[in-house]
Amino acid sequence: MNQFFSLRAIFEEQNSDYGSLGNNISKIIPLLISLLIILTVQKTGV
Repeated sequence: MNQFFSLRAIFEEQNSDYGSLGNNISKIIPLLISLLIILTVQKTGV
């Protein structure tokens, strides 16, 4: 759960820091990958 909240904090931080859509997309993609990994780990119960 802590990972999710830290990701959310990072996401909000980057949203306020970067105005251009291109920068946002390049920052969001790694976050989405991280979320997928976390969800997969939770799903498998590891």
